Amino acid sequence: MQPTEWVSIGSGDDGMTLPVMRAGKGPRALFLGGAEPMRRSDAWLEGLARNFEVIVPIHPGFGGSAFVPHIRKPAELALLYLSLLDRIGSAVVLGSSFGGWIAADMAIRSCQRISRLVLMDSVGFKFVGPTEGEIMDLYASPPGDVRAALYAQPALRNPDMSGASDELLTHVVEDRTAEAYYGWSPYMHTPGLHRWLHRISCPTLVLWGEHDGIVPPAYGEKIARRIPNARFQKVPGAAHYPHIENPASVLTHIQDFANSR
Repeated sequence: MQPTEWVSIGSGDDGMTLPVMRAGKGPRALFLGGAEPMRRSDAWLEGLARNFEVIVPIHPGFGGSAFVPHIRKPAELALLYLSLLDRIGSAVVLGSSFGGWIAADMAIRSCQRISRLVLMDSVGFKFVGPTEGEIMDLYASPPGDVRAALYAQPALRNPDMSGASDELLTHVVEDRTAEAYYGWSPYMHTPGLHRWLHRISCPTLVLWGEHDGIVPPAYGEKIARRIPNARFQKVPGAAHYPHIENPASVLTHIQDFANSR
């Protein structure tokens, strides 16, 4: 998917133009992703667009989008996307990994324009003490270990990049750099954010790859327990990106959740 429109957010010196991809018809769904190594989410988004009007903003600093000086943390990205919803209207908000961190922060602040919330293998929280590790260190761990933690299917761990365009490879590097910029310190979480999960008032589904080695299912269960009436569901045959490794199952869960009362 390529940007199909540019949405103006803010005004004056604080104004910005946000590149947005939009496809499909149906209930509105805002998808917030992370630095998925080879942008394999595109095929899944095409499937989602068969039942939803899918809206995918490109985070500031990610491939093809400039950083914004006053947006330096996921909390500020959350405010950006709440402002986007003010412009486009209410939506189901779907967040994966780093995008789940942003989506949860949005819902903690306000569910006024979030009809339903889906968190998939979200980072962003620390439930243990400051010296205890809880989220795998993507930058200090051996690359092979990181790939195994990200993907349950060995075929996805070592993608053939020989045919990738220079533009794609550049965007992949920019995505990883920007994710580190937003989440480096403190590493991949906002201190104390988990204590405000009780503020999320919209129906919430927490989906988790059963083999996730970045943030294990027990981490997702802790999130779900703190959100009133949230549902928790493991996705078989998947690790950190269940929508990539088991897209049919994830699409079914989301469709059923969107249609439930």
